Amino acid sequence: YTVAKIEQTDIAISNGIAYSSLETALTNAKAKSTIKVLKDIVLDNEAVVERELTIDFNGKTISPSETMTDDELITVNASGKLTVEGNGTFEAASQNNDYSTAIWANGGESCRKYSPNQTSL
Repeated sequence: YTVAKIEQTDIAISNGIAYSSLETALTNAKAKSTIKVLKDIVLDNEAVVERELTIDFNGKTISPSETMTDDELITVNASGKLTVEGNGTFEAASQNNDYSTAIWANGGESCRKYSPNQTSL
């Protein structure tokens, strides 16, 4: 049982380790672990999932920065599997393109866990 010291700049925690960016959490979290979002996240670039992970939104929002040019917020590559749980919000990815995607399963898998009586993410 590990207790993490949470700093004001930390946006997520997984297995007792606090992270200051979603990208770092997705890169460093152990396979099959859950990343709990601690505050709203603004991404400058798409975040990539390369292993089996779960993101617990914890009622927070993941959105693109005004300068983001990627078409997706999160890409799940062939080696990855992403499960999304907990109430929360994905905002549209790129503000600069004609289309955008919250999660792109680029050969990987993504799924959503719903709780009873839940009507939105």
